[in-house]
Amino acid sequence: MLSDAYWLFDGMLLEIETCILFFYSPVLSSIRLMMLEPSQDEISSILHM
Repeated sequence: MLSDAYWLFDGMLLEIETCILFFYSPVLSSIRLMMLEPSQDEISSILHM
């Protein structure tokens, strides 16, 4: 009975982790884009020249 509860809890943790990854991966990628933005601006200014 204790092992069943452990497996259930483990499954819940896995679901929570996947939800966190699913919801926060766009946020993390947008943060990376914001950090890379100056270099993209430099590239666009070079292209405009």
